[in-house]
Amino acid sequence: MIDILEPYIPVVYYMAEAVGPTCEIVLHDVRKLENSIIAIANGHISERKIGDSATDLVLEILKDSSKYENDSITNYISKSNSGKTFRSSTYFIRDSLKEIIGMLCVNIDISEYMEIDRIIHNLMAIDPKKTSQSNSIYSEKNFPIHENLTSDIDGIIKLAIKRVLGEKPVQKKRMLIEEKKEVVKLLNEKGLFLMKGSITKVANYLGSSVPTLYRYISEISNKED
Repeated sequence: MIDILEPYIPVVYYMAEAVGPTCEIVLHDVRKLENSIIAIANGHISERKIGDSATDLVLEILKDSSKYENDSITNYISKSNSGKTFRSSTYFIRDSLKEIIGMLCVNIDISEYMEIDRIIHNLMAIDPKKTSQSNSIYSEKNFPIHENLTSDIDGIIKLAIKRVLGEKPVQKKRMLIEEKKEVVKLLNEKGLFLMKGSITKVANYLGSSVPTLYRYISEISNKED
């Protein structure tokens, strides 16, 4: 019996050939989140490959799929580990029960266009001293959906810790309990704990025990209720 996602695999490579080398096409099988990428074309752009994990946005969508009843989400901003910026879109592949089982993603590298936009913006500014990249149409504040094109669970955890701690160095022994809870809360909201082995990994990163992490999650869930 042919898996429902199998016919989409050649589509990945067709789309990449049609659009060109600055466009990455990715097919995720969200039934196996730890190794969800089953096909990828132009993966050099985000430095990902077949067998890499789901992204933070994929997990967030699965965490609360009721927010995503349409067939797709389009034209949002995503970032690679190397700092490249993409204009991204995702098509949801559903089974007979209307559950999302796969995602076909298009990531167009717009990094060079953003630089051109910045140059033009500066040239046309009436008061250059007040000009900043934040005024660009590509500013992240103009896009409600963001994605980080990380290749594994470690990358997602590190980003969450950085978001909570800012520029402070990550030192397990010096992290406050409230900081650890905030990291767990953010990861829970992002759906990270849908992935196998995530609890143990996060516990190791935070210098906490697995039972302690479960207690944090329970406390967060009780507050939400």
